[in-house]
Order: sequence, then structure tokens, then C-alpha cells
Amino acid sequence: MPFAPFVGVNHHGQSVLFGCGLLSNENIETYIWLFKAVAQVFPESRHRLCLWHIMKKLPEKLGIFKNYDEIKKRMKSIVYESLTHGDFDTNWLQMVEEHGLLENAWLSSLFTDRLRWVPVYVKETFWTGMSTTQRSESMNAFFDDYVNSKTTLKQFVEQYDNALKSKVEKEEKADFHSINSIIPLLMEFYFEKQFQEAYTHDCYKLMYEEVFY
Repeated sequence: MPFAPFVGVNHHGQSVLFGCGLLSNENIETYIWLFKAVAQVFPESRHRLCLWHIMKKLPEKLGIFKNYDEIKKRMKSIVYESLTHGDFDTNWLQMVEEHGLLENAWLSSLFTDRLRWVPVYVKETFWTGMSTTQRSESMNAFFDDYVNSKTTLKQFVEQYDNALKSKVEKEEKADFHSINSIIPLLMEFYFEKQFQEAYTHDCYKLMYEEVFY
């Protein structure tokens, strides 16, 4: 049965499992049923499309055009470098018009759904660093140590519980280290001291890399 995990990120940057769905198949009706459950359990959730998968499809969707390299370069610049909604919209529409792509169904659908994947549109929501499905894929790999294609439903429930316990133990271990040890200050700035006191070790290291590198 297809396994659909719902994955989040804790205060150490570790992947955590909120829940999962076991699906009878992977058709549209099944996913509608699954996401209706999400809407009820997580009514404030915001849905986002995987940026990595979208950009990966550029050769497949646009590779037939003779000026593909130019289109690819222009599109990447628009997607990753636009600073405002207006910048993105204006530059995108200019791109599709200049390259004769106004009738391209894939690009039209991407523009319609731009609120769900374009960095400048989704940046107003806190995503804990999640912009792709990498967390879910790594969680699937994590479960490979607990279940396989021959696992029965009863065994799955038991192994799912064991997997959750493993995640909890990892978080508790990180909590212990953050509470009982201190990462030395490197620059002796006052704000650095504030971060040292407020953040877990992993978040402090992430902050340091962002500020000083």
C-alpha cells in the first residue's frame, strides 16, 4: 500500500512525523480523501509545491525548443532572483511572450499556481526551511529500516510505533545536550549571546552560518 507520511521539523532541525496515510491506490479521488483529512486535522495548513521537482522538469517540458538554454537561464533568474510579486509577474510574462510560449500549457499552469511554489510568493509563510519534498523522501528512507513489502498491517503498526520512539529518543538526546552544554561564543557580540541562550545548539549553528558566512 502506498505510504504517505506527513513530516515536520522540530526545534533541532530534525524531521518529525505528524502522522501518515496508507492508501489503497494513487488516483485523484484517493488523494482528495487524504487531503480532506489534512484540512480537518490541520485547518491552518498552507500547501506548497516542490520547487526542486518543478525546476527538474525544465528539460522534459521545454527541451524541444531550439533556444532552450536561453529559456532555462531566464526562467531560473526570474524564479530565484525576483524580489517582489510584481517583478516576478512582469518578467515571467515578458519571457513567455518573447520566446513564443504564451500557449504552453505547462508554463501557464505554473503561473496560475505561482502562489504555491515561487520563492517570492511563499516567503511570507514560515516553512522551517522546507522548500522541497526532501524531508518526506528521507522519512521514507528512514522507514526502510522498519518495514518492507512483506510487512503485514499488524506488523506495520508495531514498527511504526518503534519508529516514532526512535525519533522521540533522538529529540530527547538533542534536548539534553542543548540544556546541559554551551557552544562557545565565537565573535563576542551581544546578539550572539542572546542567540546562544535562546536557541538549541543546532539552530544556533544554523544562525551562525547564515550571519557569518
